[in-house]
Amino acid sequence: MTMSIKVTLDTNVLISAFFWEGESYRVMMKCKEGKAELVLSEDILDEFKEVLRKEKKFCQTEESIERHLKVLRSVAAIVSPTERVNAIKEDEMDNRIIECAIAGGASYLVTKDRHLLKLKKYKNVEIVTPREFLSLFS
Repeated sequence: MTMSIKVTLDTNVLISAFFWEGESYRVMMKCKEGKAELVLSEDILDEFKEVLRKEKKFCQTEESIERHLKVLRSVAAIVSPTERVNAIKEDEMDNRIIECAIAGGASYLVTKDRHLLKLKKYKNVEIVTPREFLSLFS
């Protein structure tokens, strides 16, 4: 039995995975197939929920948002970060994503966020794009 890679997905990757069948969707499928272990936190789930409520382009009802959250909870290990991070000044929420990755022992944080990607690595967490993460499986 192979140990799967632990990964935290940024909110932008989660949203893309639900609405477009591109690289973010393929990253999510690796998690659903058990090839990667998804690690999320309540902060990430809350931000996911808020984006879906706020952004009219997604046209999401409360029921569909709850369905999406149920899918994420069924796939992901939910962790409660204890260590605070202040690595990104431009966007406080980006620090919550890093905290989740650390708390969950993730090897990778997958994002499209330029502030996070600029870091490249934080402690033992490699910060990569969906494409870079998928290249691990080829």
